[in-house]
Amino acid sequence: MSKSLKSNYIFNLINTVSQVLFPLITFPYAARIMLPEGIGQVNFFTSIINYITLFSSLGIPVYAIKATAAVRDDRLKLNQVTIEIVTLNLILTFFAYIAVGVICLAVPKVSENIPLFLILSLSIIFTTIGCEWFYKGIEDFRYITVRGIIVKAVSLILLFCFVKSKEDILIYGLYTVIGSIGGNIFNFIRLKKYISVKDVIGTIRPFNHLKPVLQVFLFSAITSIYLQLNTVILGFMKNASDVGIYTTAVKLFSIVNGIIGSLGTVMLPRVSNLVAMNDMGEVKRLAQKAYNFSFTFSLPTIVGIIACSPYLIRLFCGESFMESVPCIQIIAPIMLFVSISSLLGYQILYPMGHLNIVIG
Repeated sequence: MSKSLKSNYIFNLINTVSQVLFPLITFPYAARIMLPEGIGQVNFFTSIINYITLFSSLGIPVYAIKATAAVRDDRLKLNQVTIEIVTLNLILTFFAYIAVGVICLAVPKVSENIPLFLILSLSIIFTTIGCEWFYKGIEDFRYITVRGIIVKAVSLILLFCFVKSKEDILIYGLYTVIGSIGGNIFNFIRLKKYISVKDVIGTIRPFNHLKPVLQVFLFSAITSIYLQLNTVILGFMKNASDVGIYTTAVKLFSIVNGIIGSLGTVMLPRVSNLVAMNDMGEVKRLAQKAYNFSFTFSLPTIVGIIACSPYLIRLFCGESFMESVPCIQIIAPIMLFVSISSLLGYQILYPMGHLNIVIG
């Protein structure tokens, strides 16, 4: 790895570790306060919101990293591409909130707690204005990391100070939004440091990006089906407590899997830039290193999770979540397939223009 890529990986790893540590601190507290029913309701609503976000952003979060990375050395092109993508995303977000309104009125299980659903839906607009993809595209991982840690610290204070009982579920819902993407407000404000609308006004064509975005969306949708759809289905078929049991297992799985995926996050912009410069030798070298890392780290981690899951659940969630143990033991092996799939699909084939191979 070049020094720059190593630096990016270190910053992204720090960010990922912070994303691991904060849930390790907050989730045991939240689980004992909210209990399976409260955790389940929040996670059920969040899964629905995630699907709305998926459709409102299409494949923008991934496509935009590649698009900005390819033109980051040309200020004018970077301006135009960024503004076009933001404009397209805002248009799609408008329709997303129409969907939010319809669901609130038409779905009985959501109508039971519309305020909580609306609070969680703030993540849709935060995702849109956050433009996290821009900072990844220009490889400003230092800013992403520092901002993320500060916002998580603030959300931590919010949780411990204001969530005292299961009746505080609205505040807990607000905490989940702020803790995950609340810092995106600062992303949007900081964007003016890099982007000037007046330089490209009159030349913006947001729908030029629609076709390539839709291609990425197909892959995102396929991935989302086995990662999130099960929570939505379970929420409609069972009660909030059952969702809480299942999503607790998924939560622990996601925390560990995030460490493995931290390398892939820095690979996409770097590989996209190398492909734009036609440096395929370096692309192959980085791909081999990333593959070795993912495979070597995944296998012992899977074994460790399966063996230690009863102790992990009891330690971090409490006795009321012990039914989560079989769930996490069953889904743990998926970690290897998710990491390899993400590496080959998003981080290698997509920057090289071969995403159709993955979709096919």
